Amino acid sequence: MRSFKNDTSLQTVSFATVSDNLHHQVQAVWGHLKSALQKILSTRHHVNTLHVLSDGPKSQFRNRRGVLKELLMP
Repeated sequence: MRSFKNDTSLQTVSFATVSDNLHHQVQAVWGHLKSALQKILSTRHHVNTLHVLSDGPKSQFRNRRGVLKELLMP
């Protein structure tokens, strides 16, 4: 879900992703999420908070800062 102000109102957009890849390494998870994150950044350049919900272990998101840094670099 993403929320943003559109002139006078707050808009919220929800989305979910599903992958048939059964690998749960950090690289596989972030490789799958990369396209969703790039879409968010392409439509709204000012993102100050991002919430990610997962049914997997938190270790999947251990390297999130490195991946986000990679996404933000031109």
